[in-house]
Amino acid sequence: MGIRNRDRLFYARSIALVGASARPGSLGRAVHENLRNGGFKGAIHLVNPRHNDIDGNPCVASLSDLAQAPDIVIVAAPRAHVLALAEEAANIGAPVAIVITSDPSGHGPNSLKAQLQALAARTQLRIIGPNCLGVLAPRIGLDASFAAHRPPAGDLAVISQSGAITVSLLAFAAERRVGFSGLVSVGDMADVDFDDLLDWFAIDAGTRAILLYVEAIQDAKSFMSAARGASGGHPHRRAGGRRRCLWRSIPARGRAARGHDRRIVCRRRNAWPHRALSRRPARHSHQWRR
Repeated sequence: MGIRNRDRLFYARSIALVGASARPGSLGRAVHENLRNGGFKGAIHLVNPRHNDIDGNPCVASLSDLAQAPDIVIVAAPRAHVLALAEEAANIGAPVAIVITSDPSGHGPNSLKAQLQALAARTQLRIIGPNCLGVLAPRIGLDASFAAHRPPAGDLAVISQSGAITVSLLAFAAERRVGFSGLVSVGDMADVDFDDLLDWFAIDAGTRAILLYVEAIQDAKSFMSAARGASGGHPHRRAGGRRRCLWRSIPARGRAARGHDRRIVCRRRNAWPHRALSRRPARHSHQWRR
């Protein structure tokens, strides 16, 4: 995610969940259970002014009550409180916030996206979301999401703008034990977007392929620059019919210099992932799974 704070996301040592809940079926409950069951070895702090503890785990009233700023603040609180909570995260020096909360009002100058965008512009806080599924980093046991499936570690990175497509992809991958180096649901992209994450996965030695699901690109120039950088600067494109896929690969002579083989697959809107991923790769394939 650019240079600033990217290590704090994918190699986090502490997390705070704002909006943690004991209520079955709630968003805060689902994210809390995934955090606890994912195998994360770092500290997990729960924040909710209505509880002193949740399932025997201590809970504080606000982020300011924490002894030190966590690497990641996950916001799963009601829409009306999100901006104030994100500002508090910035004030205590948290480097990354994942805003899972959705905004029923949609887009516009008073939308949650616009408010968080303004906050990110004037602070050091990097924001993923709002309206996202969350982030998974299986190598460190991080499941900061409300996804029903938890994938094993692998070498495929996923950046998706659609939560529904991400859920379908996780279900498909779970059946076939496909592993991930990281999975980020970017949601409405108030701050962190495709080019930030492409820059990160491009230098990640544990990532061999990058799969994108794109609905809209906010800065085409930055996106293409990041895509060229991630593919080694030697683009090869293929766009075809219903599958409508765009991919790039590094020629053989460039792989040794980069130290590992890299592929990029970009899936555009209205392209269903199950059909494309289940078909046998064609000739010049991205070979995302070997």
